[in-house]
Amino acid sequence: MIEAYIQEYHQITPSLTQPLWLKQWRDEALQLFSQQGFPTPHHEDWKYTRVTPILKQHFLRAPVSHSTFPPSSSLHGEYYRLTFCDGHLQKHLSDLNHLPAEIIICDRETAYHHYPQIMQHYLTPHSSHAFGLLNAALSDQGAFIFLPRHTVLDKPLLLHFIHTQSHTATHLRNLIIAEENSQATIIEQYDTQQPTLEYFTNTITEVFAEKNARIQQIKLQLESSKAFHIGHLVAKQAENSEVNSYSFSLGGSLVRSDTSIFLAQAHATTQLMGLYLGKNYQHIDHHTTIEHVTSHCTSSEHYKGILADHAHGVFNGKVIVHPHAQKSHAQQMNNNILLSANAQIDTKPQLEIFADDVKCTHGATIGQLDEDALFYLQSRGVEQAAAHAMLLSAFSDDIINAFPNTALREFLQEKINYYLTLGDHHVQS
Repeated sequence: MIEAYIQEYHQITPSLTQPLWLKQWRDEALQLFSQQGFPTPHHEDWKYTRVTPILKQHFLRAPVSHSTFPPSSSLHGEYYRLTFCDGHLQKHLSDLNHLPAEIIICDRETAYHHYPQIMQHYLTPHSSHAFGLLNAALSDQGAFIFLPRHTVLDKPLLLHFIHTQSHTATHLRNLIIAEENSQATIIEQYDTQQPTLEYFTNTITEVFAEKNARIQQIKLQLESSKAFHIGHLVAKQAENSEVNSYSFSLGGSLVRSDTSIFLAQAHATTQLMGLYLGKNYQHIDHHTTIEHVTSHCTSSEHYKGILADHAHGVFNGKVIVHPHAQKSHAQQMNNNILLSANAQIDTKPQLEIFADDVKCTHGATIGQLDEDALFYLQSRGVEQAAAHAMLLSAFSDDIINAFPNTALREFLQEKINYYLTLGDHHVQS
């Protein structure tokens, strides 16, 4: 399979319009990818996630298509919008009207032509694992967001990535640059309107938050039941910056979401919140790393999971406090409910502390629904299924309520309600 992707790379490269430096980066990434190969269970970070299903076929880059889907999803509200269909920008489904003049939002291809120096300065040439390297070699699309100093995006930006073609891949790369005292909320939504479409999404989002910048990044992973999704968020934070990341993972057959946060300067703060719902034979893996590089930084992290049927969840959260990171404050928690004897969770919160004046806590829980609470509800006339749904909704409420706007919370609650009560999921007592 490695050879197939190398061959694809050599086939598409002549058709790409790109600066020389990017061509060199692609070549280097491909070479590293060919040397490293795809991860196996022998790789510690992939111990519980076998990528064999992704490697059973060669997902070719999707050709250019023009979507006729309506521009809006069921996510209501006021947004700036960039819509990508199979990885390609759909201008007729995008809306940047009334965008503040100083803020730049466009697709990567446009950014390469108009802002090559910014792209070269900020883009990271390589990645830590094979899928990231494959992304670096093959990606030529994604979103570019540049917030100059003292600018505020006055409403959220929705990046909507729709997949429409079977047996294809999209390698997306988003770049978000928030200069000093800037602020924005950016939503990434990955989905399809064909519930059993088989495809592969391989995406990376890089965030650079300069001094006093505020970025909220929200990821909605709503892929089809046969889709494969590999994603990586990388954020680098300067003094007194704030990056909050919210993750909601509902779809996909095999899902791996990595988050890497670098608190590089003093008083930087980050908050990671996540909720994942798995059923049938879904595999959903979240790997997070938060590095406290310097002193007086704060991080908090809370992920919750609900797993039914034969679903398999993985949570691996690592906080690294470097030797000079005194006065660090880090909290980490992962809570899970298993609704079936066959559902499984592997959770591993970790702290690596190399400083002595810090406050760091971590923990994880795995359990079932509270039988006493179920009995109480049923004794007052609540049907069993409704009682299950009420308790699970209560379990997930604190995560959902953390999402930053009302329309988004309503959208997620609707998805959860469907999952709990109207879908093909059946709670096993």
